[in-house]
Amino acid sequence: MQSKDWLDFLHYAFPQGFTAPGDASRLDTKPSVATAPQLSLPKHKTLFGERFLNPPSKVGGVPLDRKERLLTQPRVSPEFKLRYPLDANLYELVVRSNAPNYRGARVRVPSALNLPLWDRVLEGFHDKDLPSFLRYGFPIGFEGDEPPIRMRQNHESATNFPDAVKAYVTKEATYGAMKGPFVTDPFIDWFHQSPLMTRAKNGSLKRRLIFNLSAPFGFSVNDAVPEGSLDGVPRRVTLPGAHDFGLLMASKGAGSWVFSVDISRAYRWLPADPRDWPLMGFGVGEDAWMDQCVQFGSRNGALCCSLVTSSVCHFLHTYLGTEVLVFLDDFAGSETTELEAWDTYMSLLKTLLSLGLEVAPDKCVPPTQSLTWIGVTYDTNALTMRIDPIKVEQTLAEVEEILTTPRALSKVELASLIGKLFHSIKCAKPARAFLNTLLEDARTAERLGQVILSPETLTDLFWLRNFLANANLHHLLRPARPVITLQVDACPSGIGALLGSAEAYSLQFPEWFRELNFHINCLEGLNIVLALRVWAKQLAHHTIVLQTDNTTAFYAIRDFRTRDRLLRDTARETALICASFDIDLQLEHVPGVTLTETADCLSRAHLGSPHQDRVAQLLNTGVTLLPTNRISFSPPPRY
Repeated sequence: MQSKDWLDFLHYAFPQGFTAPGDASRLDTKPSVATAPQLSLPKHKTLFGERFLNPPSKVGGVPLDRKERLLTQPRVSPEFKLRYPLDANLYELVVRSNAPNYRGARVRVPSALNLPLWDRVLEGFHDKDLPSFLRYGFPIGFEGDEPPIRMRQNHESATNFPDAVKAYVTKEATYGAMKGPFVTDPFIDWFHQSPLMTRAKNGSLKRRLIFNLSAPFGFSVNDAVPEGSLDGVPRRVTLPGAHDFGLLMASKGAGSWVFSVDISRAYRWLPADPRDWPLMGFGVGEDAWMDQCVQFGSRNGALCCSLVTSSVCHFLHTYLGTEVLVFLDDFAGSETTELEAWDTYMSLLKTLLSLGLEVAPDKCVPPTQSLTWIGVTYDTNALTMRIDPIKVEQTLAEVEEILTTPRALSKVELASLIGKLFHSIKCAKPARAFLNTLLEDARTAERLGQVILSPETLTDLFWLRNFLANANLHHLLRPARPVITLQVDACPSGIGALLGSAEAYSLQFPEWFRELNFHINCLEGLNIVLALRVWAKQLAHHTIVLQTDNTTAFYAIRDFRTRDRLLRDTARETALICASFDIDLQLEHVPGVTLTETADCLSRAHLGSPHQDRVAQLLNTGVTLLPTNRISFSPPPRY
C-alpha cells in the first residue's frame, strides 16, 4: 500500500471529532477509545502495535522532586449570560484534584483534534506525556505562590488597532478557544489579565496578536514559569536552522525540489490546562476575556508547539520514510525528483488534516526549485541560500542611522537590532565576528536603562555594514579551488608559520612586547592574523586549511564567538581578510606534536638547539624563510 493511499485510509477511518463542553464522558482515568472505530490494518502494515487498544492508565512518570505551586485557586463567579460562557464544572473538577489535569482529575477538555489518531501517531515518540497534554491540556508551569500583578491596559500596538483585536478575539471565540466577554471578573478571589500587543504579519495587512505574559517585569506570569520545562520535567526546544534545511536540500543534489506547509492558528490548536484559566485573562475595551489555549507569548508556548509539530516529523520519518523539517508551525522538505516531492508534500498535508489541524493555503508552497522558508531563499539549481535583500537593506538602513546619528538605545531597541542582525547574517557566518561587541554592550546594560554603544561597537557596525552588503550569499557546496595548508604556532617569546612547502617566517618578540604578558591564546590569534596579512595576495581565491594546536583560538575564529577582546579582534580581522581576498578558510585543530617539525620549531628558533636544527632541516627541503623586515607587527594601541 502506498503512503498516500494509506493516509487516505486513516483520514476516513478516523473522522475529526469535537467533544461538547457538557459531555460527561470527558471525566475518566485513562484515555477513552469507546468512540474510536476498530481499525484492522493489514498484517504487513501493523505500524503501531497493540498498545492503542489497551491504553495504560497513566502516561509518563511523575518526578519525586516536582514542585507543586502554593497558589490558592480562585472560585468561579455566579454564571453570567455570556455569548461564549466558560465551563465552570470542568474547572472545579480539575481544581479539586490540586494537580495539573493530565495527572490529577484527567478531565477531557474540548478539542477539535483527532485524538485517537494522535495516540497512534505518537507511538514511539520520546515525550510520553504529549498524548495526555493533548487530551487534558498543556500546563503553563506557573510555580508562584501569589497571583501575578494584573495589568488591564493594553499596549499601544493593540489600542491603536481595535478592529484587528476584536476580529481576532471573535474568530477565536467561534472556535471555542476564548470565553467572554465578562462585564465583571469570572473568578471571585482573583483573576489575572495580561496586556495585549499586535505586530504586522510579513507580507500581509493582518496583524498578529501577542499576549505579553512578561508584563509587568518581576511580577508577571512568565516570571514564575521556569524556562525549558513543563510541570517540572526538563524539555528543550530544538529548532532547525537555515543551514539545516540547506544541508537537506544539498543532500538531494542540484536541481532537487523543495516545498513548505504552514499550519494555521498554530498555538490555538493546543488546549490549556483548565487549572491555569485564571492566569489567562486579557481585556478588550472595558470587557474581560479568558483564553483556553496555549498563548502566543507564554514562556513555554514555543516548547508546546515544537513538541507537537516535531512529533509529526518523527511520524513521517519513522513510518513513511520521508525527511521533513519544522520550525514551530512551518514545515519544509526536499526530494530529488518532482514526483517524489509531490508525494511527500501531499502525505504531509493529509497527515496534518487527518490529525485535525488546519493549514494556511495561502502560505503553502507546492514543489518548486526556489523556496523562501523562515526568511531564507533557497535555490536548488545553484545550491545557494540568501536572505531576502529587502530585509537586509532595511536592517542596514537602521545601522546607517545609528552610525550617522549616534544616540542612546533602549534595551528593547538594542534587542530588536541584535535580532535583525542575527537574521541578516544567517547566510554570512563570518559576519558573526562583528556582533561580539554589540552583545557585550547588551550584557552589561541595565535592563530598563539606556544603552550607549561603545566606540568599538560603532566601529564593528561600520565594518558590518560594508561586509554584509556584499556577503549575503552562501554556497551549500564548496567550489573547487586549489588547497593550501597554513600551519601556525606561538610561544611566549616568538611566533612562526609555514605556508605549504614554499615559504615560512620566524619572529622573536622584542623585549617591550614580552613585558605586556599577553596570554598564549591571544598570541596564537595574533599570529593567525599576521600570517593571513603576509600571504593574503598569494592566498586569494584559494581554500586554506589553517592548522593550529591552540583550542581556544581555534574555536574563537571558527565559531566567531568569544568574550576575550583580543581574540574578538582576531576573529573580526580574519573575517575581513578572507572576505577581501575571497579566501575560503577551513580551520583544523591538530595535536602540538604534529607541528614539532614545522611551525613549532619556527616559533622557537631563537631559543637555540634543537629548534634551530629543525629549522635548518626544513630549509633544506626548499622552504624559503622570509626576512623579518617584510613583517609588520605591532599590538593594537588600546592594548
